[in-house]
Amino acid sequence: MRFIPPLHRQRRTGDDHGMTPEAIDFWGRHIVQNRLVARLVRTGSCVVLATVFSGLLIVAVSETRFVPQRGDLSFAVHELLRLPALVMMFFLVFFVVDATVLCVRFVRGLLRLRRLHEVAANWPEPTLKKFEDEMGIPRAYLENWIDLQFVARRTHTVTLLIYYPFVVISLWLLSRSAVFDRWTMSVSTVGPAAVGAAVALGCAVALRLAAEDSRAHALEQVRNAVSCASAKVAPDGGTPQPSPSVDQLKLLQGRIENLREGAFAPFWQQPLLKAVLLPFATLGGTTVLDYMALANL
Repeated sequence: MRFIPPLHRQRRTGDDHGMTPEAIDFWGRHIVQNRLVARLVRTGSCVVLATVFSGLLIVAVSETRFVPQRGDLSFAVHELLRLPALVMMFFLVFFVVDATVLCVRFVRGLLRLRRLHEVAANWPEPTLKKFEDEMGIPRAYLENWIDLQFVARRTHTVTLLIYYPFVVISLWLLSRSAVFDRWTMSVSTVGPAAVGAAVALGCAVALRLAAEDSRAHALEQVRNAVSCASAKVAPDGGTPQPSPSVDQLKLLQGRIENLREGAFAPFWQQPLLKAVLLPFATLGGTTVLDYMALANL
């Protein structure tokens, strides 16, 4: 797809490869927002704000920390690495959050574009022809299915990112286990980590909800098409067009209902659930290690 930079782009009146001007602009904005430089700028801004918030929290709480140390050098290294470790954790969390938010906006935008122009093409001609040849259904009935296929594959990549913040948090919890030394978990340290995990969790839930909204809209459209095909009328009430049989439409409906990829997967199969359980599993494991240490095992 040919992309025209926003600063030099004029108002589009035609289409490229059968796509509407609105669809071309929508894809162009998404490509610009998804560039690595843009993502790093947004992530860096959030890291700066989170670091400032953490610093204010540490000053406000002003609690006494106990750091197990074996000499001044050990303590100096610990204090030197404390801030970089916190900043890198923030960077990982917000980089994943940015990817998830961008994906949520894309899914919502694609659905909004579909609702705005039900018969307009969001996809180029080669894509429509490929799905039309594969399924034997006119392309007018396949655009929602193509949307869902793309959303499923895109969200599959994004949902896997949710593991990384929780892996880091789990390692941090493990490193503070009493098995290694008499560590204490201060509120000023646990607070930012918990907030970051909650933000990442909320974004992942929002992505699932956006994907399910897209599925619900697609199911509504295919059910309407089934009713129209049963009544032998055109879906828009106008001139009858080549339409698939009721059996073909019901097969398409079944595929939409049974789509289990990416954000459409059942909740118990989502990386989100496994990622959330990871810190709890770490806490449980460290507790077992504590009891084993007490028993001299």
